[in-house]
Amino acid sequence: MSDGKAGEAYERGLEFEKNYHGCAQCVVGAFYEIFSEMKNDHVFRSASGMAAGTGLTTRGQCGALTGAVMVLGHKITPLKIPHAPFKFTKG
Repeated sequence: MSDGKAGEAYERGLEFEKNYHGCAQCVVGAFYEIFSEMKNDHVFRSASGMAAGTGLTTRGQCGALTGAVMVLGHKITPLKIPHAPFKFTKG
């Protein structure tokens, strides 16, 4: 894998998957361990339901991909979206 933090996150995620399973949480946990300023326990806990294609069904989107999208969404989505029909709360 490539050098740098992305490579570290990849290696950590692979290690987590070998030892603990739960691909979505392994990806989220690896990113949060390497990029600790982003850590969010709610996102990590939410990822548990995304393992093995959602709820361990092995049908649906890859859990590792879903975990990575959750991390990216957490990083780039603002807490306030103009014209949203609902309010975001920080929790």
